Amino acid sequence: VAVSGGGGGQQGGEGNVSGFSSNGQRSTSNNFLVDGVDNNNYFVGEAAQLPSIDSIQEFEVQTNTFSAEYGRNSGSVVNLVTKSGSNALHGSAYEFFRNDALDARNFFSVADSPLRLNQFGGTLGGPVVRNKTFFFLNYEGFRRRAGITRITNVPTLAERAGNIDGQTITVNPVSAQIFDQLFPKPNLGDHQVISSPQQTDGTDQFLVKIDHRLRESDNFSARYSRARADLFFPFTPGQSGTNVPGYGLNNNGTNHLVALAYTRVFTPKTLNEARFGFTRANIQLTTEAGPKAADFGFNTGWGPDAPLSLGNIPQITFSGGFVTGSTAITNLGGAIDQPSRTAVNTFQWVDNITHTTARHTFKLGGDVRYTQLNRIYDLSFSGQISFSGLNNPLGIPDPLLDFAFGIPDGALQFVGDSHRNFRNTSYGLFAQDAFKLRKNLTLNYGLRYELNTVLHEAHDRLSTFRPQNFRQYLNPVPGIQSDLGALRASGIVTQSEVDGIYDPDHNNFAPRIGLAWDIFSNGSAVLRAGYGVFYETIIGNIPGNVMLNPPFLPDYFTPAPFTQWPNAFAVTGFPVITVTQQHLMTPYAQHYNFMLQRQLPAFDSRLPTTVASRSRKLTPCPLTCAPACTSWEFRILSLTISFCRMASERFPAWPEFRFSGTPRFSRQKTRSAHTTAACRPSWTSGSPTDSLLCWLIPGRIPLMALLFSSARALTAPRSFLKTITTWPRSEATPISTSGTA
Repeated sequence: VAVSGGGGGQQGGEGNVSGFSSNGQRSTSNNFLVDGVDNNNYFVGEAAQLPSIDSIQEFEVQTNTFSAEYGRNSGSVVNLVTKSGSNALHGSAYEFFRNDALDARNFFSVADSPLRLNQFGGTLGGPVVRNKTFFFLNYEGFRRRAGITRITNVPTLAERAGNIDGQTITVNPVSAQIFDQLFPKPNLGDHQVISSPQQTDGTDQFLVKIDHRLRESDNFSARYSRARADLFFPFTPGQSGTNVPGYGLNNNGTNHLVALAYTRVFTPKTLNEARFGFTRANIQLTTEAGPKAADFGFNTGWGPDAPLSLGNIPQITFSGGFVTGSTAITNLGGAIDQPSRTAVNTFQWVDNITHTTARHTFKLGGDVRYTQLNRIYDLSFSGQISFSGLNNPLGIPDPLLDFAFGIPDGALQFVGDSHRNFRNTSYGLFAQDAFKLRKNLTLNYGLRYELNTVLHEAHDRLSTFRPQNFRQYLNPVPGIQSDLGALRASGIVTQSEVDGIYDPDHNNFAPRIGLAWDIFSNGSAVLRAGYGVFYETIIGNIPGNVMLNPPFLPDYFTPAPFTQWPNAFAVTGFPVITVTQQHLMTPYAQHYNFMLQRQLPAFDSRLPTTVASRSRKLTPCPLTCAPACTSWEFRILSLTISFCRMASERFPAWPEFRFSGTPRFSRQKTRSAHTTAACRPSWTSGSPTDSLLCWLIPGRIPLMALLFSSARALTAPRSFLKTITTWPRSEATPISTSGTA
């Protein structure tokens, strides 16, 4: 399991955190469950709600070749079991706080950053009717106000006056107004600004659980939990964001989880489990109220009092604008994907039956998930204007010079109604058996079938492009994006005209097999091996794409050159079209593992172990997820070596190589060592030959460094640190080898 992101601070609250990748799979490929019931935000592939730690009785994380009972995703399965009441009354209360009076100053801050953090809550559980009905309650609150320090680049005072790149020009009046009013003055050198505005977090959540024993053979459980979040981040997030305060993000939402479970023991050998779950993840993102477009003459069509901050200035971007420590200039304006609101409702029905004999444990069942994805996605409704440095009359490639002249490179604005109501149903059936071949040899085998219906919009407001329907080019004149006849002739089809925006996939069979062998029948040596196929869920990149096409959401795209500035937006005939593959196959991964575990006198250790996964038919990865890769993991004693090969975004044929290893040893004293390295080909200065060498050669060097650090960790009497740098031509990441005794 590799951590790839995620938030910290509060123990629980609203979701928006996946935070880890399992066996090279995407960070969105994990399946989160609470009491065996769905806890996923379908749209973004993350946990819908993070229960308070004090409400959790136990948790289980399965990362490779899990049984046929589990499906939906190719990563890991994370199942949390919540606490229940008992015949005794129990409770707890807690408060955790931090304060800047107890902290050192941030090294990069010009002054102390304020911090107020409080996390508080409690639990209570006990009987309603002794030996029959029990309750459990939990509440947790989280409050934080903290200064967030950022450094970014802004125009110098000389550049604001027209002295740019050794040239003296007359600055466009609108550009001069923006220079004066929107770009803060440098306070760190002559071209940088450091600021520490406050981030505020406020979350509340509670949980209510009732357990009732109907009779000796029947038990019923009901649980409801709710989480509320009110968050403010003072800088615009994302790749086109800005580190200038004033365009922060408001994140507000409320999530609900409902679970009903009924367990029936038919005979001492036969058990049935029936569960129902409902999950609602409701999140709204808006930019804080900021400078108004009308005050600077931008013709976005929104007044100063427009709702959801739509009257703010358009996003103004410069090539390389979201940077620190270079010559590029920070962007201005809020993120183009705001405002947005996503409400995901998931209904789930699960039923499993288990039958046990002397040598077999049979289990079969299925689950149905019906998902409603209701979304408002006002992408670039306030507009976006970009500067590239390719259009100024002096021929100097500097985006700031283009801005000073008032010559943008392009402008984009979507108009219309972005409400969409997506629907999808997923079915899963499985059968599995744990077969005890001998007293020391167990075979686990099973088969799962998954069917995901084609995503559709409840009101047929979707369109896509079919090349086989193309008859003539679309004439880019104003109004053409609403002309259904012209759109059809160019190959665009609407949902109502086809069976689905992509073809269904009906052959998703997922076999699973595993073996466990106690070699000497005394638990001192165990051999385990397994293989399985695991299908993925197609998440938010599909609905995010298909909702942007004409005729349902036309756009104004104006390329350079501009005749007017800042009146950059006008009806155009050049549409932005996002295409969904017609023969879209369900992505899947193959998982393998082989492990030999042997108890040694001086070590609690594992002999050679291999864990591997290989992904197939992947859909494009959203910007918020970590990409999948083909991965291998080897363990020798307590030494873990992991490899991950992934294709480069620019050159898919040339892979990126990743390596990491963690040896751990146990004697009377703990000794550990860790080595990690990554080699990414340099596409700007290196050649494909360098890239290939970057992939093939450095793998040997980290391995030697790792073995060196492992041997040193066994014998070192004190802490040591050694740094090795390899293959500088391909800009390989330095290899750090460290250990402590």
